[in-house]
Amino acid sequence: MSVPDSSREEPRWLGRFRREFSACLVRLKLPLEPMVVAVSGGADSVALVHLLAKECHQPLILAHFNHGLRGQESNNDCQFVMDMAQSLKTHYPNRIQLATGSPVEPLLDLRGNLEANARKARYNWLVQVARERGSQWILTAHHANDQAETVLFNILRGTGPSGLKGIAFKKKLDPEITLVRPLLEFPQETLRRYLLHSGLEFCQDATNQCNHFTRNRIRNEILPQLSRMMGKSVPSSLVGLAWHTRIIHRKERSRIRVWIAKHAVFAGPDEVILPVAALKLLGPYGSMSVLEQIIILLRWPRGFLTRAHYKQFWKLIGAKNKSLALPGGITCFHHIQKQTLLLKRPRDQSLNAF
Repeated sequence: MSVPDSSREEPRWLGRFRREFSACLVRLKLPLEPMVVAVSGGADSVALVHLLAKECHQPLILAHFNHGLRGQESNNDCQFVMDMAQSLKTHYPNRIQLATGSPVEPLLDLRGNLEANARKARYNWLVQVARERGSQWILTAHHANDQAETVLFNILRGTGPSGLKGIAFKKKLDPEITLVRPLLEFPQETLRRYLLHSGLEFCQDATNQCNHFTRNRIRNEILPQLSRMMGKSVPSSLVGLAWHTRIIHRKERSRIRVWIAKHAVFAGPDEVILPVAALKLLGPYGSMSVLEQIIILLRWPRGFLTRAHYKQFWKLIGAKNKSLALPGGITCFHHIQKQTLLLKRPRDQSLNAF
């Protein structure tokens, strides 16, 4: 296992990349505290670990979760991360720690979507590591191509404006722990170029080439084909769409949160009461934004809200003595006599969907 060779002359593109990455860390306002870094052993996470080791001074906790889905290949990835951590310890003394974990129950034995179950198990474990190691930060290696895939995936599923924002740079996993994605504005090609120039090895996950999974099909087939058809980089366009949408959404969020502070009555962590008359004045889009922000503020699982769900929510506001079930276990009741809308969900201690 090697680390970047600092004796080689640095090309201009690499100096620019490192400066942009350092500037991104500054914008993210990460304190000088231990940071948990999710490391699969793949190209993106290996690039993130070495960039962090070189460009920042925080202690790094390399966290590898062995899903156990690929037999010996999974075990080889785990060993690779362990060897990388040991190598980094010699170059960055007192800054590198290692944490490894695996599912409590075999993922193949669980009901439901395998990808969703794997993601939930991984993030639950990462949060556990952060708590045990005294960290408030979990960093992942999501990059610009992941952003493009997410935006297109959301569009194909029928998302509203919120889904066009794509992946957030920061996300609260609980009141004390924040998920951070410092590579989100960098294309995968740049990360691979960095690895090649630095002579860094990484693991190859054969399942990433399996188009049985929708995301893989988007990555391997749909996006390349769209780029060929358009004669330009479609991922870059989708990343730009997410950036513009996020700016617009930030302004709308501020307006709606002022409305919520004025009109909403929080009856507890699982209930909120909204005045119907004030909701009607907001119109369909404004009421949709209220629903969205309530879910975020109360940290309810969002499920996947489509245009159909938002239209049903708006219809409920004008209905009488009706109820509506939404994804994530959320139920809405229109009390005609009180002229209020009650949003509630059963108490659930599980983490939000990631």
